[in-house]
Amino acid sequence: MLSLPNSFRAMTVSPIPTFEDEDKMDTHTEELDAAAGVEALLHAVFSESYSDVVSFSVFHGELSPEMLAILARFPSLQELSVTADIWNADESIFPYVYAGVGLFPALRQVRITTNCFPWAASLIGVMSSTTLTRIRIETPVCPANASAIAAVLRAVARSPSATAISELRISSGRSDSLLLPIPIVTSDMLLPLAALRALQTFQLRGWVVTRLHDGGAGVLSRAWPHIRHLSLPTPPSHWGGALQFRAPSPHLTLVGLTSFAQHCAHLVDLELSFDARLAPGVAVPAQAPYASMKRPVAPVAFLDVGESPIKDAEAAASYLSFVLPHLQIVQNSYSCVHGREHKWDAFERAYEGFVKARKEHAGELQEEEVSDAS
Repeated sequence: MLSLPNSFRAMTVSPIPTFEDEDKMDTHTEELDAAAGVEALLHAVFSESYSDVVSFSVFHGELSPEMLAILARFPSLQELSVTADIWNADESIFPYVYAGVGLFPALRQVRITTNCFPWAASLIGVMSSTTLTRIRIETPVCPANASAIAAVLRAVARSPSATAISELRISSGRSDSLLLPIPIVTSDMLLPLAALRALQTFQLRGWVVTRLHDGGAGVLSRAWPHIRHLSLPTPPSHWGGALQFRAPSPHLTLVGLTSFAQHCAHLVDLELSFDARLAPGVAVPAQAPYASMKRPVAPVAFLDVGESPIKDAEAAASYLSFVLPHLQIVQNSYSCVHGREHKWDAFERAYEGFVKARKEHAGELQEEEVSDAS
């Protein structure tokens, strides 16, 4: 029987090829060389009633469903980091569900590294914790398809912890994977995340295009009053100066972008593609009083537009100087890809001028109000 000290609360397991002598195991350090098998170690811990284990991580190795089934019943486990490569479709569903037994009841943070997003969705789906606040799911090499990503989003939205989750980070492959066709996550796939009322950070990146439309932006911006970091980048279409794929035109327009500006009072970082061409019905602040527009509140300082289409740099700068008046950095993918100035570079210069003019105008109005009051 493997034996661990009673004071042991955090466990990092690194399997090695062979192990015959239990005395070779250093049980007094946080990192255990469990060459007798991770499963044997877990059985030992469970049989010894190590109910106070709060953190479990596995690096350079994998956990079988059987091993996870044991971990799932650790009553005090709060942090879990696991790696699993699933090659058999029959293994994509977490099979161990016990009647009347809540799995992972105390979990607060989870990081899953896998090549199979449906397996990750299945694992998230059995977690009974109502205090899970941070979720990170990633596949480092092979990107997931859109339906697999959608399955993960649905599982997170249906979690008993949905209203407590503050951070959700999903990474699907590398942004230069160049496997065509590129997966497209639609607004309908994102809408279940409206259940995450405490969300502060949402990141969906890698080899994937997110096509959020104005209606979806309106729903999500109202559902995420605490959002601070929103990252939905589109991979660059050019690598090494050559066209690799054609990204679909964004459905999101300045109208949808304005929804985030109006309803997300804590938003500071925004990374997404949108159509910056002024559409009919979108007034430029220099030409209209904006009597019908709610004054924007979002303190966005960083905006990454990727390869967002833009036609009139000055018109877009005028509009965004009103909607997002606190921008300090506006980043685009055109200049670094093509090595020449783009309209977004002209936008930055025009934006600074419009912001300055608006501040001066606001000061003049304030002086007029004070003068009228006296």
